[in-house]
Amino acid sequence: MHTEGCVHAMSLLSKKQVRVLELSRTAVQLRDMKDHGLSRSTTYDAYKRAQKNLNRIIGTVSFLVDHDLLSATQVKRLRRILQKL
Repeated sequence: MHTEGCVHAMSLLSKKQVRVLELSRTAVQLRDMKDHGLSRSTTYDAYKRAQKNLNRIIGTVSFLVDHDLLSATQVKRLRRILQKL
């Protein structure tokens, strides 16, 4: 079985970085994050780390699906999660 590139370390987000993502979901612009006590570097780092994590998660799930490595329970759980999108 070919497993090259399927193992990745996740980048953890700090509380401030999570806050940036929450604010962005409420239509606060990146340039306005300083009004909420967040530095510009924290703002951009949060987006960079989040995108990196999401790409790794998608890659891992794709690998597991391609190689039929998910249980029926895991498939059901993923479907419930994806229906929320």
